[in-house]
Amino acid sequence: MNQFHTATSTTFDSGSFDNNLTYLRHRTDNCGVTPNFIGINNYQNGDTLAYTRALTQGGIYLWEGHGADRTQDTVCVIPNGTQTLLLPEMGCENDEAQSLSLSGIAKGTRITVFDSPHASTDDDYATVDVKRDIGISEHVIVHEFERTLETDDYRVNYFKYNGLNGKVSRVEIQVP
Repeated sequence: MNQFHTATSTTFDSGSFDNNLTYLRHRTDNCGVTPNFIGINNYQNGDTLAYTRALTQGGIYLWEGHGADRTQDTVCVIPNGTQTLLLPEMGCENDEAQSLSLSGIAKGTRITVFDSPHASTDDDYATVDVKRDIGISEHVIVHEFERTLETDDYRVNYFKYNGLNGKVSRVEIQVP
C-alpha cells in the first residue's frame, strides 16, 4: 500500500488517488490478501481511515453499479457501528449508490437508505435487515435497493415512490 511518486507529486495525489477507496480496494484485490499493516501518508485526505476500519472491524460498502460491480467505483465504505450519514459525508458521494456489500456485520443490524436527505418516508427508501452474523472475510451482496427480497443473509424491504437506485442521499445504520 506504499505510494511512490515523482518529485512533482502533491498532497492532492494522496486524497484523489493513493487514498481513494476504489484504488485502495483494487490494490488489496490485486495483492490477493488483506494487509495486516498499512502505512498511510497524508491520512487526513481520502478514504484510508474508513477503509482500514472496515477491513479490521467490518463495514458496509456502497457501490456505484448494481450487484456490487467491482469494475465500477466504490462509492464509499462505512465502518461498522450505529451512525447516520447525510451524503456527501465520510467520503460517500451523494446520488451514486445502487447496491451494497456487507463484511463483518452482526445479525440484527439494520441499514436504511433514503432518497430524501431528511429521511422522509414519503420518498423512496429501503431497509436491509441482516439475518445472520456475516464474517469479516465475507462479502455478502445486496444487488439493488429497488426490490423487496429475502435471502438466508438479509431481508430488503423497498418502499417505492420514483426510484432509489443511484439516488441515495442518506444512510442510517443501527447495530444490535
